[in-house]
Amino acid sequence: MPGPISLKRLASGLLLATVSIYLFRALWDNGTGAKLIRQYKAGLNTELGNTDWGLMGQWVNQMAIWAKQLLDYYPHLDGQALTAALTARYHYLEGADTIYIPWEKQKVRSHRQSPMTGIVICAGSKNYDLAAHLIAGLRKTLQSTIPIEIAYAGKEDLRSEHRDFLQELDSDISFIDLFEIFPNARDDLVNSGWAMKPFAMLASKSRRTILVDADAIFLMPPDRIFEEHQGLMQSGTLLYHDRATTAGGNEGLTFLQEQLALTGRRPSKSFSNESLYFTGDSSFEADSGLVAMDKTRPEVFLALSFTAWLNTKDVRDSVTYKRFHGDKETFWISFELSGIEYFIDPRYAGTIGKAENGSPEDNGISGTEICGTHMLHADHAGTKPFWFNGGIYHHKDMRELGYAELTHWWRGHRSNERKPDSHWKQPGNIFCVTDRRDIEALSSEQLDVIAGLLQSAREIDRKLDQSR
Repeated sequence: MPGPISLKRLASGLLLATVSIYLFRALWDNGTGAKLIRQYKAGLNTELGNTDWGLMGQWVNQMAIWAKQLLDYYPHLDGQALTAALTARYHYLEGADTIYIPWEKQKVRSHRQSPMTGIVICAGSKNYDLAAHLIAGLRKTLQSTIPIEIAYAGKEDLRSEHRDFLQELDSDISFIDLFEIFPNARDDLVNSGWAMKPFAMLASKSRRTILVDADAIFLMPPDRIFEEHQGLMQSGTLLYHDRATTAGGNEGLTFLQEQLALTGRRPSKSFSNESLYFTGDSSFEADSGLVAMDKTRPEVFLALSFTAWLNTKDVRDSVTYKRFHGDKETFWISFELSGIEYFIDPRYAGTIGKAENGSPEDNGISGTEICGTHMLHADHAGTKPFWFNGGIYHHKDMRELGYAELTHWWRGHRSNERKPDSHWKQPGNIFCVTDRRDIEALSSEQLDVIAGLLQSAREIDRKLDQSR
């Protein structure tokens, strides 16, 4: 008597049947059908280890092909077989019945009443005060009406009294307990820190999701970013560069080049032509303080699911966080290895703070200088400061120093532009940029926004002091 059929084999059979019946003609017409079906059948039955990133990218690329064919040629069909194959590969999706999946008609219908665009913030009891500053700045200072969700990993991560405090800031805030959304990913999410961020994006009810760190501060409303940012509109993704700095060896780049070779594809043009990380001139590529993705695009949803896999406990402990600094590079690596288009704003991170004359004793550099912990990113046109990280304090880990003095900004530089003089100060990991030409004073309008943000933060902190 035959034994039980494995979930993976069942998913493979269901999907191949779907392909054979409904997609055969569409694929065969362009001469790729037979080859892709053979490759896909082999790919579904291949076990992939924690270091098989390139092969996982191949698999995601093939899944994206099937999803696109399904939606383009047979939109009246449901895609449950495709979902079964995805769930068989990614354990954390098992039981995640409420998340939006762009090819499943029932999931699409169930999300029609949800906001199209929204922000999701990962916050816990250790940084809920920073999240409160972010929310108050959006609502009170910038008059943003964008829906906001707060994601956390279990009731011990964000305690009930801290959820209550955040809820009082605005009635249009909802909460996502990732333990409930991903019942099969508890071990991946408990005490996970950065690693929960791609899971929060998947869990968000908004189909166009803006993931924002709790310590981010906006200087302009983000409500229309999906309508205003050309790169985001074209690719369905938006990421921002980290600072262009070096920090010793780059084991991660070597590993990534090896994995790219396994995919059989060349690096994307944006990576090979515009990345200082690719050339070895920076040890970091992306800052995941703000990531925007359009999950209605199946290829984006699939690459985001791959990102989550890179942040599962086994993979991050054995590979990802040993070769890269936390989660931030995983958001673009998943797209790069899958051959799926993505967009990183071309400027490497700038900074915001108070301009002073640099001291010759500081690394032998003199000139106009900004020192601080805040990385700043410009708007879609590259002409105005849009958001920065590090919170509204002078130093979020040394709050006794008070609030930040924010009077000047430096917008950062492209990979093909002159790199300014920079150096680090200790203690506190303070980054200093010296640039006589490109450090600009904030406009009176921008200074008014800063004043409003500081006032909102002080009001939040007074409430916190009273509640303690």
